[in-house]
Amino acid sequence: MAATSAWGVLRAGEVRPGATVLLLGTGGVSLFAPQFAKAAGARVIVTSCSDAKLSRSGRRDRGAETFPRSLSAVAVGGTIGVVGFVSGFELRFPGLPLDLKTIRLTGTNCGPVATFRDMVRAVAQPRIEPVLDTTVEFPDAHAAYRRLEQGGALGKVVVTVG
Repeated sequence: MAATSAWGVLRAGEVRPGATVLLLGTGGVSLFAPQFAKAAGARVIVTSCSDAKLSRSGRRDRGAETFPRSLSAVAVGGTIGVVGFVSGFELRFPGLPLDLKTIRLTGTNCGPVATFRDMVRAVAQPRIEPVLDTTVEFPDAHAAYRRLEQGGALGKVVVTVG
């Protein structure tokens, strides 16, 4: 889901060589999106309110997680992709920047099967891989759930069976 969401929003934004992609947060989508964006030749900036997660992800940028600041940061003719709920479930913003900058606003919820197929082909090309935080055996699955509840995971927590 995270990879397909990242793929879909970057395609909607027509990311290409020379573009700059700003990502808020270090969740699953924000761990796939930089790989896709870099494969497309874009410059990537990732922000987070968690210095520890930025350090673990190899990124040093830190910034606000608010939609109004995204409106200020986006280039004229740029795209803001809303994926997940970094700033909560409601977006409140002045409409004027949308008009003045001719901004495209897009959301994604994985998308159709065709988007998934395109993403799978993209992963096969530049060898994009998911970021894994922890792998545990099934008998220790409770530890994986505790890790997720604590919010310290950077990447996927995998439970193996067998």
